[in-house]
Amino acid sequence: MSVRERIFIKAYLANNGNGTAAAKEAGFQGDCRKRAQDILGRSHVWRVIERSVRARLSHLDVKADNVLRECVRIALADPRRFFYLDGSLLPVQEWPEELAAAVSGFEMNSKTGQISKIRLSSKVAAVQLLGQYLSLWEGKTNSEDRLDEIVQALRTIPADEQKEAVQ
Repeated sequence: MSVRERIFIKAYLANNGNGTAAAKEAGFQGDCRKRAQDILGRSHVWRVIERSVRARLSHLDVKADNVLRECVRIALADPRRFFYLDGSLLPVQEWPEELAAAVSGFEMNSKTGQISKIRLSSKVAAVQLLGQYLSLWEGKTNSEDRLDEIVQALRTIPADEQKEAVQ
């Protein structure tokens, strides 16, 4: 591996995957975007980048099944579970874990200090991602294995998190 390739890799990782910026930092001239594409197309360079990213992610405990489980939580979130049967909002500490994972933000009423609005992550985007993962949009019919992976990810959610908030 050349010195420039090593510099490129270091800059690529530091710039969160910005190949053009990495090529400039590595001292390449001209069309740095094209240069970055050429370098990233080299298998030995890509292997080093993948190893580095995996090492970072494993340190953060980011694994495919965790990401898949979070996507499923968003796709299957039922907003009715934020409320008691009388329609009043559950306190935040009582939100089920799998439901809280789907929350992207909330607003507080400045006068009462109570939550006045809950924003959920995009259900459509999560369903689209799962559909892509299962190859549903490509007309493929052998999605059984991938469906089993989603079911397995759901099964790894602790039982106490699966309980219904409204009974």
